[in-house]
Amino acid sequence: MSWFKDNYDKTNDKKDIIKLKDLFRDFRDSDYYDNLSKNDKRKYNYTFFTDYFSTNVFFKKYYVAGDNNNYPNYINCHIKKDDIE
Repeated sequence: MSWFKDNYDKTNDKKDIIKLKDLFRDFRDSDYYDNLSKNDKRKYNYTFFTDYFSTNVFFKKYYVAGDNNNYPNYINCHIKKDDIE
C-alpha cells in the first residue's frame, strides 16, 4: 500500500503505535481516497485494513490485535511523518 509508505515511517521503538482506526481515518481523509473509484472505496473499508495489516507479509509482524473492550487494534514501530521532528 503506497499511501501508507508515503505517510508513515518505520521506527525501532515498539512504543510508537498507530491505532488502526486512526490510520483508517487518515486514509479516508486523504486525496488518495478521494480519487478512488466507487468500487475501490467500497473495497478499502475498515475490515479490509484489519485483514490487510494482519496478513500482509511485511506488516503482520507489527500488527497487534486488541480485544474489543479495552484495547484497539494497532501497528507498532511506525509513526506518522507529520509527527517526526
